Amino acid sequence: GIATLTIEPLNLNDLSIVVTAHNYLYYQNIIPIYASEPPSTPQAPGGPNSGSASVEYTYTASSIDPEGDQILYMFDWGDGNSSGWIGPFDSGEVGSASHSWPQEGTYEIKVKARDVLGARSNWSEPTSVYMGVPLLTLSRISGGFGFLHIDVDNIGIVNASSIPWNVSIKRQLYSYPAGFIKDFNGTIETLLAGKSTRLNCGFLYGFGGLKVTVRVYDVEKTVK
Repeated sequence: GIATLTIEPLNLNDLSIVVTAHNYLYYQNIIPIYASEPPSTPQAPGGPNSGSASVEYTYTASSIDPEGDQILYMFDWGDGNSSGWIGPFDSGEVGSASHSWPQEGTYEIKVKARDVLGARSNWSEPTSVYMGVPLLTLSRISGGFGFLHIDVDNIGIVNASSIPWNVSIKRQLYSYPAGFIKDFNGTIETLLAGKSTRLNCGFLYGFGGLKVTVRVYDVEKTVK
């Protein structure tokens, strides 16, 4: 018969195999063992140290294989999830993976490498990252003839990214039917901590009062 063995030797010593079968004399042989040397332990993953919850960020790692074998990487995201094995990459080539954290908190990211023959490095030192919830305020809503300006402030300690916003303008009387609504939507790509940005909307001309509702991320404000 044929038997297949998977062996993870602790050293490079020869391995002795003894095979026996019922009512037969045993067979013994010695085979040499080749053990692949593992890649070097990667440095702590590279990437941003802070960000916004639910936004995807990319982290990188690299390793050198002493025998020049190709390498795969696995990232542990510190929230119970991992990237799985990513690759293969050439020895010394930078590998990357992306992840988002749905909850606010501090996470420890680490990475390990293995070559295509299965030899694995140790885990890297961790990179500590803080994922926060954007803390935004609508500091001012002002308008001119046919235009509306909304000032958005990031008063939190982390940069905010991919921030959805909506402006709903409802005209009450006169030139347009009561209840007429004009909506504006968009995304603020990045708003740095401690900084402000302005949203500009052009709306319909006419007479009558306006009811304006502005929503940015989870902040809402209504003015008349």
